[in-house]
Amino acid sequence: IPTFVKMDIEGAEIEVIAASQVFLREHPIQFAIDTNHYKNGELTSRDVEKLFRESGYEALSSNESGFMTTWARKVA
Repeated sequence: IPTFVKMDIEGAEIEVIAASQVFLREHPIQFAIDTNHYKNGELTSRDVEKLFRESGYEALSSNESGFMTTWARKVA
C-alpha cells in the first residue's frame, strides 16, 4: 500500500476518489492531486475535498502554484 500518491488524471479524480472511499477509510495515504479541471462548470477541487472529508481525511486546495492542487491526508 502506498503512503503517498501524486495524481494527475485529467478530470477523472472525482470518480477515482469516490470509488476508493472504503479503501481510503482504512488506509492512511497522503495525496497531492491536480484538481485544475472543470466538470459541470466548476473546478474538481471542491468535490474532491468533500469526498476526502467523507473518508476521514483533511483536505485543502490552493492555486498558489499556478494551478489548482488538492492535498489530503488521513486525520489521526
